[in-house]
Amino acid sequence: MCTFGPNVRFAWRAALIAWGVVALVVGLRLVWKFQGDVLGLYRIGSVRPHSPYVKVPPRVQAWGEVGYDGQLYLAIAMDPALRHPGSRAALDNPRFRYRRILFPLLGYVLALGWRPLVPWALVALNIAAMGVLAGVVGGFLQAEGRRELEGLWALGVPGYWCALNLTAADLLAAVGWVGALAALRNRRYGAAAAAYALGALAHETMLLAIGAMVLPWMWKRRLRETGIVLAGALPAVAWNLWVYWYLPPAGELVGHP
Repeated sequence: MCTFGPNVRFAWRAALIAWGVVALVVGLRLVWKFQGDVLGLYRIGSVRPHSPYVKVPPRVQAWGEVGYDGQLYLAIAMDPALRHPGSRAALDNPRFRYRRILFPLLGYVLALGWRPLVPWALVALNIAAMGVLAGVVGGFLQAEGRRELEGLWALGVPGYWCALNLTAADLLAAVGWVGALAALRNRRYGAAAAAYALGALAHETMLLAIGAMVLPWMWKRRLRETGIVLAGALPAVAWNLWVYWYLPPAGELVGHP
């Protein structure tokens, strides 16, 4: 007997409206506050070194500040392999920051490796993530007999706007989380594992979410479903172990952890 209820479908109308609203807000902020310079959306501080591939105009630099997550993700996205010594020097704690590889790596790939486009690619990824979140939440509500446009309430989460304004990876991790929940609702365990894998590679704290989800299943001896979903944790676990081996511990966290 199915215990998951109606299937969750992506609410395209909610997603399209969310994309339009978020793109408008980001565009207005970019033009009015930063005169069109996309680096203003990263709040790059003047205290710590930043990426050697980034030249920050004084008008958009956060003077007297150490910088925030966006500055660190941008440093990785500009040099995903950290070949330049300055790329590692730009990270407050390379071993910690490099574990969250998916967001900067996707930005680099989306920009086709062309560094002038990388900052724009990361911003575009977060705008896209906001729309996806609204679409998935709308799908959940629609499955419960509610209006799909109520998925726009997802835009009311303050943390999402903080991640958007600082160009951080939290939105991508959230997409992995809600995507996994939607897949589980539809009894698509392989898809749930894939979504978890993406979310955990964006933010390793998603590994805790996987554990919290499968513990009740283990108690009920639903071993097949447990094994499939837990497999989604393997890429992030392997990556974290490799980073722990590859990068020495150095520095203290100065931004948002």
